[in-house]
Amino acid sequence: QNEILGPDESFEEGEIEELDPEAVEITIEASPQLDESPAKSPPPLTTDYKESVDIKGMIEKLRDAKIDTQAEALKAISSITDPEDVRKLVENGLVVRLSHLLNPHITQPRVDIILNALRSINNILTEGKDEVPNRYARKIKDSGAIQLIEQLQTHKSMDVYHRAIQILDHFPNRGRPDMFPERRRQPVR
Repeated sequence: QNEILGPDESFEEGEIEELDPEAVEITIEASPQLDESPAKSPPPLTTDYKESVDIKGMIEKLRDAKIDTQAEALKAISSITDPEDVRKLVENGLVVRLSHLLNPHITQPRVDIILNALRSINNILTEGKDEVPNRYARKIKDSGAIQLIEQLQTHKSMDVYHRAIQILDHFPNRGRPDMFPERRRQPVR
């Protein structure tokens, strides 16, 4: 009268005594890595995620004609903040690709793509902010991205507007002075 229970079934009260003790097999194996010494704190995690970041592959995906592929790659890129990875992204042409993604004449203007492109640009500028002048700011300016970001100050999405302003704050005297003048930096006299 042995019966195998499925994963969603359970024993009813009193059924446990009816089990044949010889039918139940329990195997316990000692791990060869167990140490009998006093408890130690676990070793720090040493998994290096940098090895899994395929910088060139991500930038290549931004060149893909499929907008969903671009959006997926851009979402991954916008989460990268490691200084070494940011440097590699910039060296491999990310700034120009971001500029193309912000250009409505080149790329279909989708809010998620615009926001992730702006987030990526802000991450790049933030990484270089401790250097005077910011080594990444010149590359962003030379790519034409600043003019495109200035145009985004009139975007219907407030999230896009706020991200654009956040980036333009890295560039004094940029942006439309007639729009929200309280956000523009005043020259020092």
